[in-house]
Amino acid sequence: MGVTGLSDGDNYGRVLAYNFPKESRVLGPQQVESKIDQDPFLSGQLTLWDQQGSEVIRGNVLAIPVDNALLYVEPIYLQAETAAYPELRLVAVMHGDQLSYAVSFEQALAGLVSQSDGVDTANSVDVLVRQANTAFDAYLVAQGNKEFQVGAEQLQTLQNVLEQLLAVQATQ
Repeated sequence: MGVTGLSDGDNYGRVLAYNFPKESRVLGPQQVESKIDQDPFLSGQLTLWDQQGSEVIRGNVLAIPVDNALLYVEPIYLQAETAAYPELRLVAVMHGDQLSYAVSFEQALAGLVSQSDGVDTANSVDVLVRQANTAFDAYLVAQGNKEFQVGAEQLQTLQNVLEQLLAVQATQ
């Protein structure tokens, strides 16, 4: 069972409980981070970036329910000693056992979708991926500005777009 609390407007203080089937494996945020760490390229890249003069900052792993599954998203930042603020360097996206990463959420999500069997990168998929990227970017900005209600709304938008993306994927 997974439990989440809502913090947006009319839903403030509302709690949602997700019941997962006992026979299926559901990853938690720490397990997702471990999977990311086990990727040969990412492991080497994170070690390289985390040298003297810079620091790797791993964002919170977001578990976004989409239909009957979870989509995990982790932003990865690099903070240079001389920089005023960290820079988004990679976004890792995971669905099931599939992992994709790229310099933007849009590219990482497109990589994840292209890994699925029979998925064609049709215009509708491209449009939905761009909409998902816009919602994710708006979420990151809202979190940085401590606008948690706006962030929650953007996560809801992201969830809705991802559900549409899965529906398109199912028809192809």
